[in-house]
Amino acid sequence: MKKIIYAFCTVFAVICMAACTNNNENYESTKVTPRIILTEAETEPAGKPVLSENQTKFTNGITYEGKNGYWHIYGTPEKTCFVTLAGGTSVIPEWFESGKKLYISLNTDTAAKLVFRAFSDEAPDGVTLLSAQGSTVFEVPDMRGYRGLAIRLQVTGGSGEIDTVVHPIISDEPIYYGTPMLTIIDDDGDIHYLKDILPLCQEMNVNIASAVTTTRVGSSDRWMSWEDIKNCYNQGMEILCHTYSHPTPSELDDMSDEEIIERLNTAFTTLMEKNGIKTGDIIVYSSSTGYTERMRKAAEQIFKAGIVIGGNTVNTADSNPYNLKRYRIDFATGDGDQSKEDYCLEDMKAYIDTVSDSGGWEIWMFHTSNTKWRQLVEVNADGSIAYDSEGNVIPLCDDNGEPVLDEDGSQYELTVGHIVYVPMLKTAINYAQEKGVKIVTAEEGFSAYFDE
Repeated sequence: MKKIIYAFCTVFAVICMAACTNNNENYESTKVTPRIILTEAETEPAGKPVLSENQTKFTNGITYEGKNGYWHIYGTPEKTCFVTLAGGTSVIPEWFESGKKLYISLNTDTAAKLVFRAFSDEAPDGVTLLSAQGSTVFEVPDMRGYRGLAIRLQVTGGSGEIDTVVHPIISDEPIYYGTPMLTIIDDDGDIHYLKDILPLCQEMNVNIASAVTTTRVGSSDRWMSWEDIKNCYNQGMEILCHTYSHPTPSELDDMSDEEIIERLNTAFTTLMEKNGIKTGDIIVYSSSTGYTERMRKAAEQIFKAGIVIGGNTVNTADSNPYNLKRYRIDFATGDGDQSKEDYCLEDMKAYIDTVSDSGGWEIWMFHTSNTKWRQLVEVNADGSIAYDSEGNVIPLCDDNGEPVLDEDGSQYELTVGHIVYVPMLKTAINYAQEKGVKIVTAEEGFSAYFDE
């Protein structure tokens, strides 16, 4: 059932309580009423963030239609274009004060961005202070020397066709979306979920989901079998659908709409009916197919929610349940180096801090099938990951798969090494719980924020 549809509507506040499936706890989700009004006038005290919310503008191939705080942006940009929501090239909004913290939310994965651009005599064309697509906290810099500050909804030229609805929020107070939750998902159904993640979950009494691609199941030793999957499911683990064959966007281009629907329906029935996996009604889109309209429309006919790759945004009751965002934690930098940054616990803690402060439902993604993420590394006596003097993890095997030798020429004992994600996930989970963030299944997160 479709719970939320993007539409131009009057923004209102609603508090809803939803019972979670596994533990009978009640979680609170909040639909936020943004502090956004038409003019800087009567209804808001001086110094409060104020944006223009109602206007229509066509520029360089893009149409902006604003109504009640929501903006419909569509077209194909001929070059970078924007609509100004506040300020300008020669005026700075009074609420944009040096040193002030502003809490920002845009919640989009498209080419649309919320941009702060400052102007001065030395920089008449402006300099960008902020370019945001998700949720962030921005501290206003020293504005002395600037004569203008424009807040814009901007689309970059050459980014292709866009058709989206965004909801820009700027607040001088933290934005709170409800009970802070974290769902962790391992994509693809790799055998190491059974070997490593299941024992971790049992040890820590948490649930980390496995999103399985049905045609891969049991096809080689790399993937879990149906017996493995049902074993995990029967021990309380959440199993999600990760499509029928893990298509890429280019592969979707070779399929008709009917073929996409048929394949998704086959994956759905294989999980839900043939194998009794009753948590298979949430789809984790493969590759970046979740950003395509055809895949999302097909998913809406079969599943109750869809989770995309990336986005790095906390999901809220205002989010589209078929476009739920995730934070990727197995490639923190994406630079491919086997370095501390590729397995960055600091990033994980920062993501936890974000949802702890703002509330909402945060989803993480990783792959036990990622060999760098899975590599054996040296650990300290307390089980934490050891780093060399340059901040790199110390693999127990070299690039050719040969054992790394200790200084005396002997091989490392496996007891002094561990798969890198195991100790990191343990530390991150403990940190989340200390910060009051509940580790929940995708079903629990969906129930809390979208079931009515």
